[in-house]
Amino acid sequence: MTRDQVRILLDAMIPGQANRWPAAGDVLDTESLAATLGPHLARHAGSMPRTAGEASAWLARLAADDASMMRAVTEAVYSAYYTSPAVQAVIRDIAESGPRDPSPHFDEALLAQVRARSAQQRSS
Repeated sequence: MTRDQVRILLDAMIPGQANRWPAAGDVLDTESLAATLGPHLARHAGSMPRTAGEASAWLARLAADDASMMRAVTEAVYSAYYTSPAVQAVIRDIAESGPRDPSPHFDEALLAQVRARSAQQRSS
């Protein structure tokens, strides 16, 4: 599995949005992911997509033929993506730009119940 093939798969899975979210291939270490995913996808190496146009269909076939492998690939890619510094910065910007006023739909009493139940479970 080459770095280019990994980038093609990453961008098919998480293409990004030009105005905010980066494409996975732009922010992830393709060499590291190739090393991580390569042994798992070795048996699929002959059918790996070589172009962006082939990637979505290949991923759909992988999901249909080997759901556990697709789950492992998805978990590795999404975990790497959402913990990358560039994506963390986007998430932080979104959180910081949110409303600062309390929501009229938020119920503090329900939150207190959850906190109390959580504290009880930890002490048990």
